[in-house]
Amino acid sequence: MLNAGDFKHPVSIESNTPGADNAMGEPGTAFWSEFVARRAKWDRSGGRRWFADPNFLAESSEVFVVRLCSTTKLITPAMRLIFKGRTLGIDTALIDHDDRVVVLACREVRNDVE
Repeated sequence: MLNAGDFKHPVSIESNTPGADNAMGEPGTAFWSEFVARRAKWDRSGGRRWFADPNFLAESSEVFVVRLCSTTKLITPAMRLIFKGRTLGIDTALIDHDDRVVVLACREVRNDVE
């Protein structure tokens, strides 16, 4: 059972937006833009976690839970999560209809490469 007070950590989900083609027809530089900003529950356990659910990637280092809505149900692994200045790649976004939440299994992104 989740309580409203559990969702106290501000997070931002960003999507990679392709840049517009320049006058020469060459593709522009892609950039990250905010997709949605929400408050999340953060699992502070750290380290690696193994999930029995086959929809989850085998292991992830951070788990965040956000309330399910029309925007958060569109979160995909191609996006990233920003939390306390850290950039985390989203391994899996699993919708839990029973609790009406989206569970995000994430891992640290090094040097902002992804």
